[in-house]
Amino acid sequence: AILEPKICVPKPKKRLGGFGRYPKGVDYYISGIDIADWQVPFIKCNARDCEEENDNATGFCEFHVLAVVAPKESTFINYVKERYPQIEQIAQMEDDKYYVPKYNVIKEFESSGAIDDYVESSDYGLVGKPKIALAVILKGGTGNKKYEYTIRTNSTNFNSPEMASRPAQPTQPSTKVLFNTFAKTADGSCEPPGGTAITGEFDTICNAQYMYNGAIPIQRLVNDWIINDTGAEDKGYRVSENGVSFANFPSSAYT
Repeated sequence: AILEPKICVPKPKKRLGGFGRYPKGVDYYISGIDIADWQVPFIKCNARDCEEENDNATGFCEFHVLAVVAPKESTFINYVKERYPQIEQIAQMEDDKYYVPKYNVIKEFESSGAIDDYVESSDYGLVGKPKIALAVILKGGTGNKKYEYTIRTNSTNFNSPEMASRPAQPTQPSTKVLFNTFAKTADGSCEPPGGTAITGEFDTICNAQYMYNGAIPIQRLVNDWIINDTGAEDKGYRVSENGVSFANFPSSAYT
């Protein structure tokens, strides 16, 4: 998604994301981005800044990073770069062929506290200090084969600036509050409070909220790395791309 051209294009004839209206003030869309159901927290573009068709919309986008805290001997970052060679390609960009700035998608930190200091700094989000989409804090692995990790998300995250609403409203359920096991269906089990930014077509479902903020995709990535790091993958063990089912989350077995 990062390498896709970012160009101002006409609004689609059919409204995207299942909503019955366009956001106010949006005269164009940005190519490849469904404003109402955008699921990539590493890129946030504002189509309201488009003034003419075919404008280069790169400057209307924020490109966020994956923060990683890991032991020096950890193979996690190398694994991610090998799995997604586009990361190195983005870091070595020499021109604007792909309408994307040259930057490092992964940013390493010494500790979770160092991430706090980074986020709380006065120049956070400015040039040279990109915002963090998510953070992975790893303990163990590679040498001792004992794995413990934490995924830190932005609890008020939304990926489409056009869908902004009341500031600082939570867009994901707290892991301290367990999923309501008496709910008849998952739909509506995590109804956002009034005035919350729209995160996607299924933003009343707990799991979908964790999808939109990147928690579940990154969790899958970390677990795939663990399978690789333990040597299980070399022995033929793996999880197929479509071999994952989702339990309702948060629930006691998964928190």
